[in-house]
Amino acid sequence: MNRRVLTSAVVTAGLLALTVCVPIGTAAAAPMPSPGTAGAAPAGASMAERAAEDPASVLSSLSATTGSGTWTPAPQQSFDLAAGVACDAPVHVEGIVDNVVQMTLSTWPDGSSHRVAYVGGLLTRVTNTATGVFAEVDASGSAIVDYFPDSSMTWYAFGPIVATFRAGQGNLPRGLYQINGLYRLVFTPTLHRTLTMAFGTTDNICDRL
Repeated sequence: MNRRVLTSAVVTAGLLALTVCVPIGTAAAAPMPSPGTAGAAPAGASMAERAAEDPASVLSSLSATTGSGTWTPAPQQSFDLAAGVACDAPVHVEGIVDNVVQMTLSTWPDGSSHRVAYVGGLLTRVTNTATGVFAEVDASGSAIVDYFPDSSMTWYAFGPIVATFRAGQGNLPRGLYQINGLYRLVFTPTLHRTLTMAFGTTDNICDRL
């Protein structure tokens, strides 16, 4: 698929995530809205409300900010987590197949990134460094990420990613998770994270090690 077309698909998924996400743990997934089924958005409506009424117009406004439309590599950095941070055991996380690229869709007045699209294949290896046992995890999800000046950020994602949840720092128990589906992940400036899902699964990789 042409990457510009794929970006449009990802943006659309992100906008839908704004309108249909429900808290994790909800028994039934929320139905995906159909274009034109919502009532007219009021003046001053949020992007979520406007997207519910007319996703195409919001997508068009986002596409106008793509600039040169240049895709650049966005390699995952390997990292280590001490025992008890995410898993009971110490773990090492690295990308063993990494074809992720990024495109800046909009910037803040100072030139820093505001909205960035990420796509591409990523296979991550998570190793229990105490025993050598490892798991290879697909993290090839696509995302639109909004970055804010206070260092908070919001991910609108579709497909699998790998995310760390520390004790007391999120709405999932401590663990290293493969999150898959259609969802939003909000990070505060202190990196407290809140996962909200339209549909999907969460799999604690620690249980495989």
